[in-house]
Amino acid sequence: MCGDGELQEGQIWEGMMYAGSKKVDNLILSVDVNKQQICGSTDEILNLGNLKNKFHAFNWIVIEVKNGNNIEE
Repeated sequence: MCGDGELQEGQIWEGMMYAGSKKVDNLILSVDVNKQQICGSTDEILNLGNLKNKFHAFNWIVIEVKNGNNIEE
């Protein structure tokens, strides 16, 4: 589990790229996209763009949940 602000760190992307390229299929990553980090909003500090497209580029399957408080979703 990580937050969207944490995705700005290189080792996160390196791990995602490695797992995707080696076809590792037993990982689950939950990302809390709250658009906040310790110094302010992620949009003000470093806009991450379309995360879904980035994960797809590294061969990850993406399931988007709009309301994390909705268990059925």
